[in-house]
Amino acid sequence: DKLFVYKQSSWTPLLAACFHKHEAVVRMLISRFKPDINAIGTINLRTLENRFELVDEVSPLWTAAAVNRLSIVKILVEHGHANVNQLIKTHSTA
Repeated sequence: DKLFVYKQSSWTPLLAACFHKHEAVVRMLISRFKPDINAIGTINLRTLENRFELVDEVSPLWTAAAVNRLSIVKILVEHGHANVNQLIKTHSTA
């Protein structure tokens, strides 16, 4: 559950695995280490206009949805019991 900082981003290993679309790592982290499934961090996300935007207070579930990885979203909800109503700083949900 430790938060790691890299440049402007800050994330837990679970959040990083979701951002980089590593489904096997997400499964392993949830099954072996029982991380805080709703831990928040900050990611640098590419927008539709091909610009980067810093997004604060995102959860692994929100991140997986933002990078279009439905398989990871399903894992987080079904096996991790992620909070689908958790708001980010801009009041957006997954």
